[in-house]
Amino acid sequence: IMMDVELWSNFRERDIQSFVSKMKKLYVPLIVIGTNEHYRLAAYSYGFDDYWESWIPMEERLVRLGHHIEKARLVSKALLVDELTGAFNRKYLKATFGRFMSRLERSGESFTLALLDIDHFKQLNDTFGHAYGDEVLHRVAEEIRLAIRSSDELIRYGGEEFLVILNVSDRQIVDAVLERVRTRIEQMTFSYEHHLTVSIGYTRVCETGLTLGEWCAYADEALYKAKRDGRNRIIRYSTAVREEKRLAYVTMSPRKYARLADQLPKQHRRYEVVYRPYGAYVCNDHVEMFVLDESGSNEARTLSAVKEQRGKYSHILAVTSRTAAEIGLYDDVSEADSEAAITEKIEQWLEKLPD
Repeated sequence: IMMDVELWSNFRERDIQSFVSKMKKLYVPLIVIGTNEHYRLAAYSYGFDDYWESWIPMEERLVRLGHHIEKARLVSKALLVDELTGAFNRKYLKATFGRFMSRLERSGESFTLALLDIDHFKQLNDTFGHAYGDEVLHRVAEEIRLAIRSSDELIRYGGEEFLVILNVSDRQIVDAVLERVRTRIEQMTFSYEHHLTVSIGYTRVCETGLTLGEWCAYADEALYKAKRDGRNRIIRYSTAVREEKRLAYVTMSPRKYARLADQLPKQHRRYEVVYRPYGAYVCNDHVEMFVLDESGSNEARTLSAVKEQRGKYSHILAVTSRTAAEIGLYDDVSEADSEAAITEKIEQWLEKLPD
């Protein structure tokens, strides 16, 4: 942004300072064009990046402007771009979502928010190593960039999840773009000759009263349903998706279940609670609690791998403090190995599950 120093008289000093502060947060170069040394010092004290005397020739101005733009580009890339994938990061997401919401408020122009999750990525990491997993993430980000449009935004949301803001809300167009993403990734080839797919959930952003987190929760509901329905598919958020119950598994020893069966909570407003023995465990994307009462068991020795594979879903309850100390890997400890204490812990965990 270039400002003629003669405009300063139209603003209060604190307004100029506020303007400069806002532009700095957006990494926008600020240049003042003036006529004397007094204004030069004032411009730099306010935080402007450069001061041009009015007599500076156009050729020099273009060169200096080019330097400022390149510097701003490098700073933005360093701070706003995920180094591994080249996608933007969550800091960029916050600012960009705010820009889209401002447009929605001004003109009523809605847009779409989509969450993409690489299916079985943690198993791929465990099988081929994290370095290979990083390579896969980088290549998937490239495929998404090639599939979406230039007006859309790609953000690495976390781990193997990506978020796309599509600058359109028309369902037919959105479905076509996301299907292009899904297909391109499904058709990728890799050196280890494994198959890769993604699950996608999306929602139309059409109201100004909700936060970014709330809109992401809607997209996540749709994504969860895509996982539950078999993965490698696209689901649009709807009231039906919202009302469909999720599964919450509680895994424990058969002996423990026999003791607690009549007392265990079976109902939850958002989750269908399923109890199963250790031997029935299958790695999936449902939420899960492990109730451990034998630190020396084979089940306990697998917890490290399970925790790594399903960290954001699993919750490990050690029945006693001694068990917890021996396992060294747990999220909570029961006060006693009793029916009442363990049942209370399960009820507390269920209440903390996200709606």
